Amino acid sequence: MKSNGGTYPTIVDPFAGGGSIPLEAQRLGLNVLASDLNPVAVLINKALVEIPNKWIGNSPVFPGASEARIGSWPKATGLATDVKSYGEWLGIEASKKIGAFYPSVKLSDGSEGQAIAWLWARTIKCPNPACEIETPLATTWWLSKKTGQEA
Repeated sequence: MKSNGGTYPTIVDPFAGGGSIPLEAQRLGLNVLASDLNPVAVLINKALVEIPNKWIGNSPVFPGASEARIGSWPKATGLATDVKSYGEWLGIEASKKIGAFYPSVKLSDGSEGQAIAWLWARTIKCPNPACEIETPLATTWWLSKKTGQEA
């Protein structure tokens, strides 16, 4: 502020990439201008820096979501509620239209759950005419190596 005439400086990041500098500058309360040549990086910056900033203090627009709370919507809680509500709605609508393609499966703990994704791999047929078993070609058999969630 001392070197900028008593006002906070505007942070300009012409090669913002994933947006860590703009995000931290905004977190500190500074005005931020960011861009990038990569359209994916621009989308990430919009989602992290620009859009939440526009929704600060606003109530959600999802039908019925604003009645869930009495009073104000501090920070970006209205936007967070909208994202959650629309995500749940989208899951319900997708389940109605394509849920039959994702059957119930037995989980390792004995309970049942609904499959929400399929993994696809190329296969080759065993060249032995007596066998002809299809074998999937995969670079790894791990779905997750995260501690406690190995699969």
